[in-house]
Amino acid sequence: MSSCHMKLLAIDPAEIRSGWAVLDFEDSEDSEDSMVSRLIDYGCIVSRNVKDKTRERGKALVVVRHGIESVLLKHNPDKVCIEVEIPKWQTSAKWRGRTDGVILETLAENGHETVDEFLPNQISYFFLGAAGAYKIKRDVKKTKTVELVQELYNVSVGDDEADAISIGLFKGI
Repeated sequence: MSSCHMKLLAIDPAEIRSGWAVLDFEDSEDSEDSMVSRLIDYGCIVSRNVKDKTRERGKALVVVRHGIESVLLKHNPDKVCIEVEIPKWQTSAKWRGRTDGVILETLAENGHETVDEFLPNQISYFFLGAAGAYKIKRDVKKTKTVELVQELYNVSVGDDEADAISIGLFKGI
């Protein structure tokens, strides 16, 4: 059996707090069909403080760009995946779109032209089942995702980092 290895960067973009995670996937020696994941690193790019709004939104996008560049430089992933979402509110959609655009442009400029994109409900369905994907409220989903990640990797994470890790798991497994 040939060994398969993939270092994956997963991103949960947002206007203010973009979670990211780097996971390493390898073939399991127990089975040809399963992969084993190892959490290498994770974090959150905080682009501005929502309460005092001291940083202009344009500068916040620069913070996101530099944060993504830093993660790419440090970890040099083989593949990248990102959660894509269409927010309900026009203002949120505008800024989420700008954040996604900056992230995708930064990835392309650093050699990652192909990025796998997933919807939040795809990921929720995979981890929480049909009821979890469509019937559970957002804050409950986030809590369940944090608990799942803490159980799997024995780490303390916030919901943005946990979302990024779950996106990576969804892609890798």
